[in-house]
Amino acid sequence: MTLRKISEQDIEKLVNLITGRFDLFMALSELRDESEVENVAIDLISYIITNQILFYHIYSKKSGKVPELEHINSLSELIAHFDIITDINFKVIYQIDLLSILPENDEIRESLNKIIHILKLARPEKVKHDLMGRLFHDLLPPETRRILAAFYTNPIAADILEGLSIQRWYDKVIDPACGSGTLLVASYKVKEKKKGCHSQKVHRKFVEKDITGLDLMPFAAHLTAVNLSSQSIKTTTEKLRVGIMDSLSLSKKLYKKETCKISSFTKEVQSTFNSFNPRQVSLYKYSTSYSSGAVTADGKKYAQFKIKRRSFDACIANPPFSDREKMPDSYLSVLRSYNTLTEICGSQVNLWGYFFALCEYLVKNGGYIGFVIPINIFRGKATEKIREHLIKNYTIEYIIKAGKNVAFSENARFRDILLIARKKEPHDWDKVRFVILNENLHELTFRDAENIVKYIKGETFTAGKDLDVIDYDYKLIKDNNDNLMPLFGLSNTLSGNVLGEFQSIIKKKIGHILRKLKRTEIKEGFHASPAGISQMAFITNKFGNNRLKHAFLVLKDDKKDFTYFYIKNWPEKVFKTKKDDLRPALRTITDINRFDITETMDYIISKEFEGWRNVLKLSKFKKKDRFTYKIIKDKMKNKWTNMVTARRFRPNSKNTSLFAFYSDKKFVAPHTFKYILMEGTDAKINTLCLNSVLGIINLLLLREQTTEAYTDIMESDLILFDVVNTELLTEEQILQLLELYDELKQYEFPSLIDQFEKECEERVKLDTKFLEILGLKRELIGELLPRVYRCITKELKTN
Repeated sequence: MTLRKISEQDIEKLVNLITGRFDLFMALSELRDESEVENVAIDLISYIITNQILFYHIYSKKSGKVPELEHINSLSELIAHFDIITDINFKVIYQIDLLSILPENDEIRESLNKIIHILKLARPEKVKHDLMGRLFHDLLPPETRRILAAFYTNPIAADILEGLSIQRWYDKVIDPACGSGTLLVASYKVKEKKKGCHSQKVHRKFVEKDITGLDLMPFAAHLTAVNLSSQSIKTTTEKLRVGIMDSLSLSKKLYKKETCKISSFTKEVQSTFNSFNPRQVSLYKYSTSYSSGAVTADGKKYAQFKIKRRSFDACIANPPFSDREKMPDSYLSVLRSYNTLTEICGSQVNLWGYFFALCEYLVKNGGYIGFVIPINIFRGKATEKIREHLIKNYTIEYIIKAGKNVAFSENARFRDILLIARKKEPHDWDKVRFVILNENLHELTFRDAENIVKYIKGETFTAGKDLDVIDYDYKLIKDNNDNLMPLFGLSNTLSGNVLGEFQSIIKKKIGHILRKLKRTEIKEGFHASPAGISQMAFITNKFGNNRLKHAFLVLKDDKKDFTYFYIKNWPEKVFKTKKDDLRPALRTITDINRFDITETMDYIISKEFEGWRNVLKLSKFKKKDRFTYKIIKDKMKNKWTNMVTARRFRPNSKNTSLFAFYSDKKFVAPHTFKYILMEGTDAKINTLCLNSVLGIINLLLLREQTTEAYTDIMESDLILFDVVNTELLTEEQILQLLELYDELKQYEFPSLIDQFEKECEERVKLDTKFLEILGLKRELIGELLPRVYRCITKELKTN
């Protein structure tokens, strides 16, 4: 549709209407660029209007109750047609009145007439009812659907999740973050299958009484309403249980056992949201206007539906995974006011954790929850409280992980899982079925999804697809509550068994001389902000060509009193600085193939040099008139260390060989590293430990699991890493470990993948001697390592 010539003021009005709160919409979809904002807004506006025309066309053809759409001469003609259908039903779909805001011009009328004409030719009314929802869903442009992935769940994943979560045809289901309605439509289909028939009476029961959807975004409620209504377009319903509100606010009333009444879809602001302090600003500063209430289908001005405490048989959701720190301040203050939820999920978890906690007040005892959530629920301090609540108060029945796809949510940034649990206290003998789905979700059919559900539930002997299945005793879940990634974080159950067995042996044989890293031993590196500071600070040593990819200043030559360097893209101009004005540094781990970096260091500049202003001009430092090397010198204070671990890097890169590094000389490293505050003997022994098979397994199991190429090891991860308690070693063990360090420190290690896949000499020597010195028998080590190496190789290649 031709909307790109509409004034910014009109676009802003339209955006406010479809998003409710654009700042929250921005945070949930993680939009940042201004051009993306406008493009997505226009796509959504066009999509909703097209949906409305499409729905009218299909209803007209199937019911004959409204006149067919013909060529229109004005927008008011189309609005009049929409008034006819809303007088009958479906206010839910037409409540977002975009046409009244659009300016009257030839281009827009021509675009609308093209849509009407194309629909007549395409005959969408011939599509089977069970595929109608996908027809509406797939109209959204792929790029916009990618950006708005927070609102979409893969439909095959939705069918699997609902097939395991919905137990009976009459179950009452709620999705408190319903997005496009994919999960609710999947619930509808499961309920219909269990009922065994499709009729107008059944449809009315499902959408008027059984299925409830809530979302903060009006456009999301629109999508849900269209998708649910399209399951039986001919059927006239009294209302849909689809509401526009912050569903988390339900916790305040439900905690007190009060009934929540969701009022009509209106621009009136409910008292729940008064603390948002709404204000109108320009589109590019992100509007904070919003709507709230129920979406009505019957035209009654104050229609409402009720939500009572623990009245649902199932709560299903793919809640936003958004980082709480990226939420608008106004919403964060509201989030902090949900005390009853914070008591359950803690105050550090991201937004999804609050929706998970809300189930406490929505789901009946004995009911089910079916969630798409980040796999990081199984690790780390931030999710500790909600993880404990889950394991203590629910019986987890199924956990499903995608083997070939990175996630079940479209374009997700974090790896996710399907989690299905029953709200009842678990017993030690209960089983948790863990399934890795080794199929491409985009190549599976809905029939495949149905067969997979039956197989997972034990109703058939084969799924006809590649599933990796293992059952864990619930006691094992309870015993490993602090970190469940060894059970669920790996790419196959064989790896889990092998690495789990290896860790059990380590714990039994030498666990007494291991300890966890302490928070007091971990420190942030040199913070290279604002942009351009790193370019002005670091001179990169070019002992590996790959190290120069993101370099700015490159070392040319080292002399007795001076160091010579150049700008990477201007090698003809050579700069020099006094050696006394440089300090040792480590800018990147790329191509660092020795763990002792005493003789292979980069530099950090601490003082002005001749020509530095020319360097500044070409750097990305924006406020050039404010730059001085005092900024860097101040940032370097108390930022010296002998030992670091990589924080943000790619373990499976051909340029990554090691994880931990030591230097006899104190040095500076940026915040892409973590300082480990150890020195001398402690630092050398634990540099060996963190680079050994013990450290690499911890790395694989404890890293934050994103769908990006980079791994991020945060402080909350590092405190779960095992290191050697040198105070418990004998003098002989210390001497042997230091000798091993000196023997290996000149070795040039290949990439991590090659080390384990090829069982290279350096890797085998490090692990065998290290473990033997700590107390393992050489025969046992020789038996364990080949199997462990194969699993590590597979994990590195898969992730």
